[in-house]
Amino acid sequence: MMDKTYSKSTSFLAQFAIFVMVPVFFCYQALAQVEVIYPFLRGYYTYAMIITFPAVLYVFCAVSGAKVFYVARSIWFFWVFMIFFFCLSLYSVFAFVDKDISNYISLSFFRYFFMFLFAFSFAAAGKGFVRGLVAFVMGFSVWVLISSFGGPFVSPAFYYEGYLFEFDYQQVAFSYLLVSVFLLPGMSVRLRVLYYVVVFPALYFIGARSEFFAFVFLFLLLECIYSRWFLALILASASLSLVVLAALDDLSFLKGFRMFSIFFENADMSYDARDTFAMRSFESLNTHPLLGAFGSHASGEYAHNIFAVWVDMGLVGFITFISMLLVPLCSLCFFYYRNAGESGWVRSFLFLVVTIFLVLVAKTYTYSLVPIALAAYCIFKLNRVESAV
Repeated sequence: MMDKTYSKSTSFLAQFAIFVMVPVFFCYQALAQVEVIYPFLRGYYTYAMIITFPAVLYVFCAVSGAKVFYVARSIWFFWVFMIFFFCLSLYSVFAFVDKDISNYISLSFFRYFFMFLFAFSFAAAGKGFVRGLVAFVMGFSVWVLISSFGGPFVSPAFYYEGYLFEFDYQQVAFSYLLVSVFLLPGMSVRLRVLYYVVVFPALYFIGARSEFFAFVFLFLLLECIYSRWFLALILASASLSLVVLAALDDLSFLKGFRMFSIFFENADMSYDARDTFAMRSFESLNTHPLLGAFGSHASGEYAHNIFAVWVDMGLVGFITFISMLLVPLCSLCFFYYRNAGESGWVRSFLFLVVTIFLVLVAKTYTYSLVPIALAAYCIFKLNRVESAV
């Protein structure tokens, strides 16, 4: 968040966008899966983006506008990448690739652009709304825990008028991760501890493994930044864990837990499928190392790692994607490290590191946390300018 106070209209629109994209989305998903309400929206997030787009565009212009182009020069790679992304979406329409792939790329481009703008809404949200958002996330987490007693929280999918509704556990977990990185740096130690106590088990029961382990990584990173004693504790705990693991001959009992089965080969269908998709991507890159091989895979069978961008956009797109994440991170580490204790620096740093972690091990380049991480860096730079003025 930024220190500057914005007009009531700007704050209201920012709060409206966040309210629709997070609390309403959570409630819609939860109530629909227990059939309290019918899933009348067959793609809530798409509708929500369209509805809130005018609001987030207005908030972006009020918070940053043209300043983002010269205040945060380190993300110029992002604008270049967005040009590549836009050209790819056009190419997917006219090159007669698989229709599902074309639709996915076009929607992903719009979502990328929207999420970059949406992140600025957190900069204009009032403190009262932020406190309310913290209370909602923690309250929803408690409800997840209560609902999980006696069975899994995510209920089986069901048909409604020919539409198969499934609880969007990955998008809910993504929203958890998004709001957590924005909110945690501004919390007191006691509130953070309480937040961890309810959110950790809630994410476990929701079942999105990538976001769960990303949240673990976020927790460790954030507390190490704020508490040096915690870093020493983590190092000691890690050493003890290595000794315990070395003493255990068989860890196969973990295969029975879905959250950990992904670490064992041939124990998880998702792991096996992603491994197959990754190998096919490497084969495509071996054949087309410079231009890539966009559309060479079946719909949904992309590499769930950073190399997917190389397949779709070639070597130049791959280098641009890496640069747009690493250049801002290096800027924070080498030029702004003196600000390391400030919540704005911590927030931007966490977003970038967690995003890099996810695209390396589990997510493709279309993952929505990428543009949000770069927007958080812009907010940090804009905050510095406002403070200087």
